[in-house]
Amino acid sequence: MSRFLCLEGTPSRWEMSCGTALQRLATGGILPMMEIMYASRFGTLLFRRVLGLDNLYLMVGSFGSIFSGWIFYISQSYDVAFWIFFVLLIPAAIALKWLPELKS
Repeated sequence: MSRFLCLEGTPSRWEMSCGTALQRLATGGILPMMEIMYASRFGTLLFRRVLGLDNLYLMVGSFGSIFSGWIFYISQSYDVAFWIFFVLLIPAAIALKWLPELKS
C-alpha cells in the first residue's frame, strides 16, 4: 500500500525510485514463497485448489496495467487508477482475518 502512496501525484525521481524499490521488494519477497505459504496455511490436500485460485486472481489482476493505461488516456494522470487500486486493497486486507490458523 505504501508503494501506491509513493507513486501518487507527481512524484520526484527519489519518490519514484522508493516506490519502485518497494514494489520490487514486495514482489521478489512474496512470489518465491507463495507455495510454501499455501502448504503451511491450507495443507497439502488443498494446495492445488488454493494455487489454482491464486493464479486465477493473478491473471485477473494482470489487467490492472491495461486499466491504468485506459485511466491515463482519459485523465492524463495515473492518480485515479492508484486510488482505485488502493481502495480495492481494503477488502483484501479485511479478508485476511478469515484465513485459517497456521498449521504447525
